[in-house]
Amino acid sequence: MGFKTCDIAIVDKANTGRPGAESQCVVHSIYTTQMRPGSRSPGRAGTLELAFETKLLRAICESEAHAKHDLGAQVAEVLKHRLADLRAASSPKDLVAGNPRELGGSGSQRQMVVDVCDGHRIVLCANHHKNPMTTGGDLDWSRLSRVKILRIDKDDA
Repeated sequence: MGFKTCDIAIVDKANTGRPGAESQCVVHSIYTTQMRPGSRSPGRAGTLELAFETKLLRAICESEAHAKHDLGAQVAEVLKHRLADLRAASSPKDLVAGNPRELGGSGSQRQMVVDVCDGHRIVLCANHHKNPMTTGGDLDWSRLSRVKILRIDKDDA
């Protein structure tokens, strides 16, 4: 008694402590846990922690209805799976689905793109206070545990 169900990877602070907040957590979450009211999300050891560039982007990723409205049913369905893959991965280097690849940029400013479908893609970047780097000065994607989703766009190229 006194516990609530909340997504480990994404905790909506506006919902904290409100009765019925469970229905407003991530609809397509693959992992939920019981937490005491007022406690902070402990995170899951060895999995990626997601953050979002904007509240609108977060809403699209947290709500299947928002995603369907903004992106269409087919893209929303595949997006749900890509987000689940991200949350389950230990690092971005563990991703297989969606043809993950690096975009331009230098050092810790590099970005990665993951295909969704119909030309849509997720663009993300490292989100550590001090991003892990290789000895050559590049971003070490294999040691990242925190990423920020910058946008979901359509690659028209």
